[in-house]
Amino acid sequence: MFAIVRVVIGGGVLVGVLFVALVGALWWFQRALIYPRPALHPMPIQRGQVVEVDVSAERRPEGVPAVLVACWFPPSSPDAWTLAFWHGNADQLGNVGDAVGDALHSQFGVGFLAIEYPGYALMKGEPNEASINWTARRMVEHLVSTRGLGVRCDRVCAFGQSIGTAVALNVARDVNLCAKCVLLSPFTSIPDMCRTFFSFVPKPELFVLDKFDSRTVAASVSAPVLVLHGTHDEIVPFEQGSELARLLPRSKFVPLPRAGHNNTFDRPNYRIFTNELLAFLAQDHTHYPN
Repeated sequence: MFAIVRVVIGGGVLVGVLFVALVGALWWFQRALIYPRPALHPMPIQRGQVVEVDVSAERRPEGVPAVLVACWFPPSSPDAWTLAFWHGNADQLGNVGDAVGDALHSQFGVGFLAIEYPGYALMKGEPNEASINWTARRMVEHLVSTRGLGVRCDRVCAFGQSIGTAVALNVARDVNLCAKCVLLSPFTSIPDMCRTFFSFVPKPELFVLDKFDSRTVAASVSAPVLVLHGTHDEIVPFEQGSELARLLPRSKFVPLPRAGHNNTFDRPNYRIFTNELLAFLAQDHTHYPN
C-alpha cells in the first residue's frame, strides 16, 4: 500500500515538474513564438520606394534601430487615401508589403506605406511591443509631416493584418495621425491567443510580455473601423474578430466567407476585401455607424 502511495505521489510530482518546465519554456521562448521572423536573406523591395528614417538622435525604446524602413507607394492625388500598413508576424515588406501595395496603388490609386517591424528582414533591431509601437507611430508621423512624405492626416487610414491589427489600432487612437482604420484577421489580445493554443496555461496575462491588448485599446478608438475576418481562419478564431468589432465604438464587421488566415488576399477574398475597403474609404466618416 505504501509503495502504491509513493508511486502516486512520485507520479504527481513528475507531472508537476513537467508542467512547470513546459510553462517555463513557453515563457522563455514566447517572443520567438510571437515573432517568427523570416529567413536571414530578406526579400528586396522591387516595386515600391524604400523609405528610411534616421532616428539615431532620438530617445527610443530598447529594440528600435537607428534607421527605420518602409515601402512607399505615393497616392495618385492629394485627395486620395493612403494606407499605413503593418503585416502579419511571419511576413516581411518585400513580400506582402510590396505586392499588396503595388496592387492597390496600380488598381485604385491609393497611397500605401508598409512599415517594417524592428528586427524583421530589411530592418535591424529587436521586435517587442514597445519597439514595434514606437516605430509605427514614428513612421506615421513621418508620413503626415510636411518635412516627411506630406500626406494629410485626414487622408490616412491605419491598416493592419493579423498581429499588425494591434499596431494599427494603437495608431488609430491618435486623430492627429489617421482618420480611419482597417483590421484584417484581428485578435483581441496575445493572452487570449495563448488561451486558444495553450489552454493548459493558467492566467497567461500574468506571464505574457507583449500583450497587444486590443480588447482594452478598442474603447479609446474614436475613428471608424472596418473589421474583416475569414470564417475559416485556422489561426485567429473568427469569434475574436467579431468580438473586437463589438468592442469598438464605431465599427463595421465583414465576414470573409470560407477565407482562412493566410489567403485573405487571394481571389475571391481579395475582391470582397477591396470592394469593402473602397466603400469604407469613400464613405463620409461622420455618418459611420456608432
